[in-house]
Amino acid sequence: MRILFHDINFIPGLSRTIYLTKIRYWQEKGAEIGICCTKDAEFFYKKCLKNVSFFPLDFKYKIRGVYSLIWQVVKINFLALLSLEKIRGKFDVVYSASSVIDFIFIPWVLKIMDGKIKWFVVVDNLVPPPSQRPGSWFRNTLPYLAFLLGELMLKKADGIFVATDFLRKHYRKRGIKNVIKTGKTLGIEKEIFEGPIRAGTIKTDALYCGRLHLAKGIFDLVDVVKLIVARKPSFRIGILGDGEERIKKDFYIRIKKEGLEKNFYHFGYQTGKKKGDILRLCGFFSFLSYDEGLPHAVVEALACNKVIVAYDLPIYHEVFAQYLKTRQMILFPEKDFYSIADFILKTNFSELHFDNKLEDFSWDKIAEAELKEMKL
Repeated sequence: MRILFHDINFIPGLSRTIYLTKIRYWQEKGAEIGICCTKDAEFFYKKCLKNVSFFPLDFKYKIRGVYSLIWQVVKINFLALLSLEKIRGKFDVVYSASSVIDFIFIPWVLKIMDGKIKWFVVVDNLVPPPSQRPGSWFRNTLPYLAFLLGELMLKKADGIFVATDFLRKHYRKRGIKNVIKTGKTLGIEKEIFEGPIRAGTIKTDALYCGRLHLAKGIFDLVDVVKLIVARKPSFRIGILGDGEERIKKDFYIRIKKEGLEKNFYHFGYQTGKKKGDILRLCGFFSFLSYDEGLPHAVVEALACNKVIVAYDLPIYHEVFAQYLKTRQMILFPEKDFYSIADFILKTNFSELHFDNKLEDFSWDKIAEAELKEMKL
């Protein structure tokens, strides 16, 4: 089997460990792999993989904000269109690692051009209407419209891979017949959570890991921390992640305005063992996001046996049901800052113990399920 992995979205510094794990597994099972990507991505993948053919695009992302990103995506997709003749007829399957429109546009065109190729897509979340997300209505409208367009394109796919029954039901209602649930949860990079924790790793009472965005509830964290610090001045939360400069600036200004600079530790974007050690050493995981599918950061925290404090989203009752039963995941109504702060102050997190095993969160099982379907 010949699989084309589509990754023209590569930006240096962003983790590709999940992709590497899947590609290596498929190669072990005899698949031939090609990658359509930028030259930066080609340089990266050549250091990590063997026996891969490349279809590189001479393009480097120069992102200065949301609108700049849109223009960059348009340019690279135009370049990719010009290279499709080099690819047509050479692969049995084209694989999209995400359902975001810039991951699926070129595979969608290739599927139209090459009637014999199969197209499979990983779908891990939905985008809610603008009125259901915090922030600018206009800025929320753009990704929502892109999501709706993407859903139309997905009808051309030979199959989409999901991790939840919620997503499977949603896309079957949309008329997509081959919706494959590949497992009960997502995989993790087991290696980064193993071995001794490095000396000098900063320990925090709580940790947030994810994108710095209004919909992720980062400003709600400030409200909660303010209430906690009033009774426990030494409390400190770590922020592990990055985001758009405008939102980061507003976030830092709000923290300073509340006099909480000493109570927030900004790790920035981290990957690998450093990220794993930070998560393993924190007291608990705080994730006050307003909209999710199956958040990978929460899966990582659960695998590390951390208590999760989150908003009560309906999807969590499906995808994290077992952790709600064991009370490893504690849910609160949106913006119930006083109850959240009170729970945190009254809980001795070091006395809570759970028995999740890293081996239960393997990407190999998911890669196996995907390969089996692609071979049919």
